Amino acid sequence: MKLFKTLFFASLVIALMPIAVGAETNIEYAESVYQVSYQVLAPSNALGEPDSSYADFLDRDESVTLEFDNEVESDLTIHMYLLNYGAAARVDFYSESMELLDTSSIIFSIGETEVVFPYDGQGLYRYAKITSIEDEVWQLDA
Repeated sequence: MKLFKTLFFASLVIALMPIAVGAETNIEYAESVYQVSYQVLAPSNALGEPDSSYADFLDRDESVTLEFDNEVESDLTIHMYLLNYGAAARVDFYSESMELLDTSSIIFSIGETEVVFPYDGQGLYRYAKITSIEDEVWQLDA
């Protein structure tokens, strides 16, 4: 199992893209890093459109808070590069005034190409704080 765990590389392009509600597709990408913890390497790689440059989450409870140019009221989709089986993340959605609106957590599955963090909060969010909630390493593209 350990061999499988360490050899598993599911290359997945990661983008932060809230899914538009309704027929209209409106993709928003994070445009700036608001806050970052110590063991998230290259957090600016999680900005803009997908480009195969990654922000690395190296430990449990490490996080990056990303800011969107516009306020968003939809689910948040990330595409990821899984380095170790068992990696998981939590997304906290914050308003423009940094009021916590909603929280969503997911354990990444083997072979998963994208993960949708549902947003069920009231109103629009401006910031998404992405936190690694397990010790396993994973990467976030933009």
